[in-house]
Amino acid sequence: MQESILTPDQYKDLSKKIIYAVDTRYRIIPLNSLKHPKYHLKAPIYVTLEFEEDKVIASFDDIEAFSYADNTSEAIDLLSNEIIQIFEDLMEDKENLGSLPRKWLQYLEEIIECRLGKLKLTQKDFMNLINCPLSLKDYETILKKRG
Repeated sequence: MQESILTPDQYKDLSKKIIYAVDTRYRIIPLNSLKHPKYHLKAPIYVTLEFEEDKVIASFDDIEAFSYADNTSEAIDLLSNEIIQIFEDLMEDKENLGSLPRKWLQYLEEIIECRLGKLKLTQKDFMNLINCPLSLKDYETILKKRG
């Protein structure tokens, strides 16, 4: 007959302590925005936050991106910047990527939408532009502000 090391109550207590320890050290959260005017997430991505003694580590394991900072919001902002930098670097060297970076780029292209060059213009806006003596740069500035 096999003997148990822990009683059922001790097992429950130990399980609760382990879950609490993991829950307070790690958290998975949805990231809904990269906080960048040029890039938009088509759907939330899930990032992991790990809480060390005096640092927060944010990571996006799908592309092996991470950042760390003194607080959660700064770590998330830095991670967003890292994701954008990886995306731009991969796009820039698209033809020379190895197998894994090519998969990262393919995934990032599925979840990130580039807003540059996609200005929303109604017919009324267009007519106002024709009749307005602004420069092309002024037009673009106005349209970008409108989204």
